[in-house]
Amino acid sequence: MLWVPILSCALLYPSALPRQKGYIMKKVIYKFVNGEHKEIEVNDEIANCIAEFEKAERANDERERYHRAYSINQYDYSGTDVSSLKDEPSQVLESKAYCGHINACLSHLSKTQQRRLLLLSEGLTVAEIARREGVAFNVVKESIEAARKKFLKYF
Repeated sequence: MLWVPILSCALLYPSALPRQKGYIMKKVIYKFVNGEHKEIEVNDEIANCIAEFEKAERANDERERYHRAYSINQYDYSGTDVSSLKDEPSQVLESKAYCGHINACLSHLSKTQQRRLLLLSEGLTVAEIARREGVAFNVVKESIEAARKKFLKYF
């Protein structure tokens, strides 16, 4: 039966076994596709060659992963995936004007009202804002209501 190894081998250095004629033998484990493992014993010189090969192979895989080149031609540039209507110049200008109008409306509010509206827009509740600022719930609630009214007046 022909087995194809998944990994070339894994060395078990602690299990070096002394052999005759002064050679040190090491075990090499081959892992196969079907999940089986086979152990063979090789001399120290061959085990070192296998270890150096695996180290070079891992380094090469890492370099390839790090320096992989991607081609721009592989992407499809049609449809709404790459560009959308909001990228048109007229809409960009319109959104900038809208942001400028909002900033002008916010400038009519006090710094405290601006801060509280910002916290509210970030998802904090009125109770959380009051706890964070160390003031009463009603103070924050009235401040936000006044800020909303003032903002809508200029908007």
